[in-house]
Amino acid sequence: QQLLFPLPVHLDPDEVTMWRSFAADLAILGVDAEEFGGRTVLLRGVPPSWERDPAGLFREVLQDLSEGRRRGQERVERVAASFACRSAVRSGQLLSLEEMNALVDQLFATSRPHGDPHGRPTFLQIALADLDRRFGRSG
Repeated sequence: QQLLFPLPVHLDPDEVTMWRSFAADLAILGVDAEEFGGRTVLLRGVPPSWERDPAGLFREVLQDLSEGRRRGQERVERVAASFACRSAVRSGQLLSLEEMNALVDQLFATSRPHGDPHGRPTFLQIALADLDRRFGRSG
């Protein structure tokens, strides 16, 4: 999604290093950006899910990529995990019934539906007896 007005993003030295290392990978995923002198990158386009804060999400991706390098993740894994997290539905975000159903369908179409890229669970199984007990209906 092209931005109406290009957005200059000022980066710290580590972020510049990550940007230069991953610019081609991010371009494939919809990040249209170019160096704009010094430590500034000009964002021209971003994935549609980034519309709420393109500059902030761009910087978060660069930070994720740097942290992934320190954890020894593979390059492709770092890019995919960071992009997935930054494009995810946020807690409290309102969705229509159709959007919720589509998310569940997409989740179970993946090879690993049980966790997010950081290993946190995407769903929990709660026994009916546990629900009954929590609502004071044991018996």
